[in-house]
Amino acid sequence: LLDQIKKKARELHLKNVHTVEEDPREMPGLRAGSVGLVLSTQALHHAASEADLRRVFCRINDLLAPEGGVYFFDFGLLKS
Repeated sequence: LLDQIKKKARELHLKNVHTVEEDPREMPGLRAGSVGLVLSTQALHHAASEADLRRVFCRINDLLAPEGGVYFFDFGLLKS
């Protein structure tokens, strides 16, 4: 999916689209307040625990720019 996003962004000459494949609990490659949109599809249900899921949400909150937004799509349940 990330390759498709990169390809489409190139085709549309979009310079402000960056994809990241990192541990969502930490995402060390991103600066706080630097992200305009977080998009996650079919990933959050892979969190090993509620604590891990909370870490993901806290990190996303730190990363979002003041007018940033999030889009989550996931219909799975947390592992138990």
